[in-house]
Amino acid sequence: MSQEVKKNDLDKDFSVLLKERERQGDIGESLKEIYQEEGDALIPASKNNDGNYIKENSMATISRRDANPWRKITWTFLLLLLVLAGISWTSFLIFNEGSRLNTKDIEFNISGPETATVGQELVYDVQYKNLSPFNLKDVEIYVNYPSSFVFVDAVPAPIAGNHIWKLEQIDTKRSGRIEFKGRLLAAADTQAIFPAAITYRPENFSSTFGADSGLTTTVNSVGLNINIEAPSFFNVKEEAAITVKYAKLKESYLNNFKVIFNAGDDFSLSGSDKSGVWTIANLPDTQQQLSIKGQYAAKPAAGEKLKLSLAAPQEIKVINEAGEVTAQTKDYVFYEYEWSPIVAAGALNLSLTVNGATADKPVNFNDTLNYVVHYKNTSEATLKNIIIMATIDSSLVDWQTLQDEQKGEVKEGAIIWTKEQIRNLAAVKPNEEDSFGFAVKIKGREQIKDLPSADVKIRTALDYSIDSALNKADNPSAQIVNAVNSDLQFNNEVRYFDRQNIAVGEGPLPPKVGQKTSWHVYWTLTNSLHDLENITVSAALAGGVRWENNAVNAIGVVNYLSDRRVVNWTISSLDAVAQPALLDFVVSLTPPASAKNKVLPLLNQARVEAKDKQTGGVIVFTAKAKTTNLEDDELGKGQGKVE
Repeated sequence: MSQEVKKNDLDKDFSVLLKERERQGDIGESLKEIYQEEGDALIPASKNNDGNYIKENSMATISRRDANPWRKITWTFLLLLLVLAGISWTSFLIFNEGSRLNTKDIEFNISGPETATVGQELVYDVQYKNLSPFNLKDVEIYVNYPSSFVFVDAVPAPIAGNHIWKLEQIDTKRSGRIEFKGRLLAAADTQAIFPAAITYRPENFSSTFGADSGLTTTVNSVGLNINIEAPSFFNVKEEAAITVKYAKLKESYLNNFKVIFNAGDDFSLSGSDKSGVWTIANLPDTQQQLSIKGQYAAKPAAGEKLKLSLAAPQEIKVINEAGEVTAQTKDYVFYEYEWSPIVAAGALNLSLTVNGATADKPVNFNDTLNYVVHYKNTSEATLKNIIIMATIDSSLVDWQTLQDEQKGEVKEGAIIWTKEQIRNLAAVKPNEEDSFGFAVKIKGREQIKDLPSADVKIRTALDYSIDSALNKADNPSAQIVNAVNSDLQFNNEVRYFDRQNIAVGEGPLPPKVGQKTSWHVYWTLTNSLHDLENITVSAALAGGVRWENNAVNAIGVVNYLSDRRVVNWTISSLDAVAQPALLDFVVSLTPPASAKNKVLPLLNQARVEAKDKQTGGVIVFTAKAKTTNLEDDELGKGQGKVE
């Protein structure tokens, strides 16, 4: 049942509302949203003859439902939630866009050499590219140089500290690069790390973003061959010499350097110059040496060390934040040698040499160690019943080869001499001195199944006592440590038949007068302990033997020096884990009539030389000469006599 609406109440407002909706052309839809009867919606509605709206079909007068305030509150709350959600989603898109800039749309990279020699000028590139749809503002690029890097130049020039660049803008889709130059002055095997970073603000953004990159350059050579001979022990108040030997390598970028010596208060340098700094200028190509002399006034504290440093002085330019340039001189250390010598102070001074050297000197497998022990009474009283003991701490020594004319007592890796073996030790008067020697051989590499480590050394210590038993001391009166060079081995074979018994030579065998016979020479180098460098194998051809200019080698360079008739094979480096180095070359001989019924020489003694990178020692040995008798050829052996 319809209900009549009072004219002075709702009808007036409703009429106004209807007129407004009619002008908008959507009266029916508005009524659907606003008006409804209890139980039935007034959709659609139409006018009667009096101009009143009535419910369709029933034509009843429409009444307006009372307004519900909770509904309005609910709709207002939902609208606020929608606004907040929109703000959150917009913020997410903005910040997500910034994150995307950092990972996808920015290219940033630093590149340069992976290895370097000390003093070599190096070139590095920093490249950047803006792949994003935004221009990048307030751009700053940073490169952190390692402490061993000497800056030379950059294009474009940095604004501060030689390592900061500022760009006003990088346009979208545009790229650029920075090139900087410098030198590394550090010890061999130093890894110089160059971290680089870029920061920027995308146009119309308030946040700052960044990217980074990095590069490592390893110093693989100092460009000098350096050898330091330093005594491992000193007698108190007796002058001793330290020798620094140096020579330029083929690839060298240093023309001058400093030698810096550091010692404790108990050590004093000889001569007028007590600064402990020597400048080596205008380096020649030949080996030179510097001798440093000094002495201990008293025994130093336990563990005190002596130190030699080689440094390259460099004048560096520093640009501050204000753009002001200042010059500084800085010493960059590229080589250090540090050791703790034994300092003897007592009534009996002892000294020890091995193969004529008082300093630690590398030795080779199969070498004979020739020791000389020297003793002197520096006190004012006669010393009686002296015991001297030499201890050799190494499993590499072959005690079966010991040679000792004094016939000292051998016990647990030590040799002990008393007045029973050396009569003079019964009483040594003031300032009296004497010497005696002994020798022992190092085992061959084939005699040693398992080496304790690649760092193989032979430690020989010397000590004494007076009228008392002598025990092995942790701080002996004298000591020498000999590092053992790598186990480089050389195999030299001359063959007519190879190891598969296939003929590789040509011509008659045995050789015949007036007819040419050729043989293959096989050289093989093997190495398994330390890395080697500057390897050379050479041998002279015997008289009448010809070089056939037919050589096959996978490593190194082969030359035939015709003026000296010498075959020369040089290899720059041979790693401990590398495969054997092989060389195969051909020689020939046409025997004259005077050679009939004779075995003729083909190849003189071969000489092998190499430098051990770890010990710094030089390995030198020779191989036997070769003849037409082919001692290495199972099938051709004994067929060397000329027919």
